[in-house]
Amino acid sequence: MLKVGILGSGQLAKMLIEHSSQLDLKFKILTKSDQDPAVIEGVSYVLGKVEDPRSLKELFENSDKVTFENEFVSVDLLENGALSLSKDDHFFVPSLKSIKILQNKLNQKKLLKELSISSPTYQVINLKNKETIKDSLLLALKEFGSECVLKWAQFGYDGYGNYFLKIPNDLDEAINFCEKANLKKISVFVEKKIDFKSELAMTACRGQNGQIVYYPLVESQQVKGTCKWVKGPYADIELENTAKKFIEKILTHLDYVGTFAMELFLTHDHQILVNELAPRVHNTTHYSQDACQVSQFENHMRAVIGSEVLQPGVKGNFVMMNLLSQVLSDQVITPSKSEASEASVFLHWYGKKNLKPGRKMGHLNAVTQNKTEIESFVLKMKKIDENWLKQIKTLESKDS
Repeated sequence: MLKVGILGSGQLAKMLIEHSSQLDLKFKILTKSDQDPAVIEGVSYVLGKVEDPRSLKELFENSDKVTFENEFVSVDLLENGALSLSKDDHFFVPSLKSIKILQNKLNQKKLLKELSISSPTYQVINLKNKETIKDSLLLALKEFGSECVLKWAQFGYDGYGNYFLKIPNDLDEAINFCEKANLKKISVFVEKKIDFKSELAMTACRGQNGQIVYYPLVESQQVKGTCKWVKGPYADIELENTAKKFIEKILTHLDYVGTFAMELFLTHDHQILVNELAPRVHNTTHYSQDACQVSQFENHMRAVIGSEVLQPGVKGNFVMMNLLSQVLSDQVITPSKSEASEASVFLHWYGKKNLKPGRKMGHLNAVTQNKTEIESFVLKMKKIDENWLKQIKTLESKDS
């Protein structure tokens, strides 16, 4: 039985474990808390931080392979820890070389340019002092127009690490945003704000033998920078083939192994631009749990252990909705399972122990052969979400 270590213990780690039951694997996770979602029956864990060499050593000593829940890791620390135990270059999946490039959005931009893949134009902000930041911002606004997007190169997710700049009202706040990044030794760049028609995404998985399987192109909708909806498959073969070519270029160039996601902008002139890349299983492909014969989670673990990656086998049209908390509370209420069942909707609950505004607590999936039924499922999901939000709203007053 192969032993797989997972750096991380949130919902992604939980779903990686749950969807690998048929692969006969033994898991060990690194977690900061024994209350995290992936701390489930039958799974052993190391209680510690990813920045702690002793915790890493314990995880590595008990693992044949190690994979990642997210890319927010110190590559140098992981590499040194593995080398001290004589672990080979294929111990980490994806490789540390891939993680080092893809965990930094500026590196992503350089990679896309090198591979001639379209993405929004950008400029790097000079963070030397307040004046150089201001000059960089004014130069970007002059180049890109009256509205830009500022991004931290690292540690940004779900809208965190992004700032939409409009001249002149937001200049002081934008400078503050940059200074916060500088304190954390994070680079900042500014992109032209894209007037997109819609946001798209695609996920793929590449095996150790170089075979790539693709999940369908999907449309996503964001709320305050966090994904709320995913619908698919997106019915445009030409765009899907272009997205596949982009992914094939990237994965082949990096010799990448594992699941990989790409977020896209669809412009009004029907072109696609790459927004961001993610070296892991991804929120926009959670639908695969119910809408595919082989989920993104199973295929990732197949790639990790060197098994053949399998075609997803899409079952029909689908919609996924994230359940996002709107309150802060140490109490948690679960959406009605009976309500979801009656609506023929699959409820996936993460088991987090507290609520925070904007926090992903779970998601809903629905699958149908009839595309016209998708909007009726959307309405059912909205109702489940509304009823749940009404319930948790009562917790806010109790905790205040």
